[in-house]
Amino acid sequence: MAALQEDGTTSASNGVDLKRQHEKAVADELLKTLEFESAFSRPGNDKNEPEVIYGKDGKTLGIEIATAYYDNSDAKQEWTLARGERQLSEEGYEFREKGVIKNPDDLICRKGSGRTRRQMR
Repeated sequence: MAALQEDGTTSASNGVDLKRQHEKAVADELLKTLEFESAFSRPGNDKNEPEVIYGKDGKTLGIEIATAYYDNSDAKQEWTLARGERQLSEEGYEFREKGVIKNPDDLICRKGSGRTRRQMR
């Protein structure tokens, strides 16, 4: 595994490194949006800490990053592109492989309630 740089990036692009870069980019964007100034300290330890650790005024802030997908194929579409296994079209965007979701809220509710029912059995 490549060594983690001070800015949270790595010198190699294996899956773990790419995931860490993604988590830091999301956390950085969150802090920017919230206008919360802090300094990146280090990645979390993958055992009992959030993914990204920041510091401000001698205090520590940990941010846990979770990414949700409508379907496993959505995750595959995103990460095969991110890993460089395929190229983005010249237009710079692509459509969802499984097509348009007509009612995304309904899909989320149906999937969520299905999990709840399975867990209760």
